Amino acid sequence: MAKSAKSLGFFISSLPRIPNEQVGKKVTEDQLQEIDRLRNIWYWMGRCFKAHFSDQNNPFDSGEVRLDPPQFEEMILARTDSYISLWGLIQVGFKAIKAEAEMTGNEFPFIDAQMLFKSIVAYDADYSVRGIFESYKENSTERLRKSIEHFQKGTTNPLPHTKAASDMRDGLMEIKKNRERGWSYWDEYIVLWLISRALQRPNCPRKKLIQKHFKACTDANTEVMEHMKTGLRRRGKWAKVYYGSYAWKNGEKLPAQKGGIYRKAD
Repeated sequence: MAKSAKSLGFFISSLPRIPNEQVGKKVTEDQLQEIDRLRNIWYWMGRCFKAHFSDQNNPFDSGEVRLDPPQFEEMILARTDSYISLWGLIQVGFKAIKAEAEMTGNEFPFIDAQMLFKSIVAYDADYSVRGIFESYKENSTERLRKSIEHFQKGTTNPLPHTKAASDMRDGLMEIKKNRERGWSYWDEYIVLWLISRALQRPNCPRKKLIQKHFKACTDANTEVMEHMKTGLRRRGKWAKVYYGSYAWKNGEKLPAQKGGIYRKAD
């Protein structure tokens, strides 16, 4: 387990990846700064992930590094904890996830738990960098906050008749097409939804153990999301982690100004 976790830590630290169609192309100063910022976050998340499974202090507690502002350290540790919990859930629930996915009539392309986990983490990281290469991409804090609330409703009440579950069924139907475009759309939301389906079955294998890890995973996500929601409003512990709404336009990062206009400050 420690060996595979170490490998996963190295993988996390290597993210995010640049989209294939952008490799070798010129990038702007704004794009380069954003890539460096994201890679720094994922690098330390990978280091914290490895430290957890090596019974070592994380790089922040050991004094190896200090990030500015300090809230970045808290954010990285909380997000790392959510991935640690997800890794535990996928390990004990892999067979159940696979069975439920196949019952939906969708292809399940993962041969083991590690492959599924890496796909999810890579999706999260790569999605964060993809928008900077689009000709125009808005990043609205209000829309992100509403997306978080929608996710939370889906994980706390993920029954088949809910709107969130319906959305996930639609999402599963898109997996094959999205993967053919070069991006994996198997994310944590899909795993939690499939696990919730499995737990409703009386013959679910390792049911009690899966329930334990499912709760740990949703609890870790709740902590991250609650801090994100307040942080996006520039309040709470993570207020300095988020910078408000902005848009990418032809390689420029344009912050939102009064009136909802995206442009560089005068």
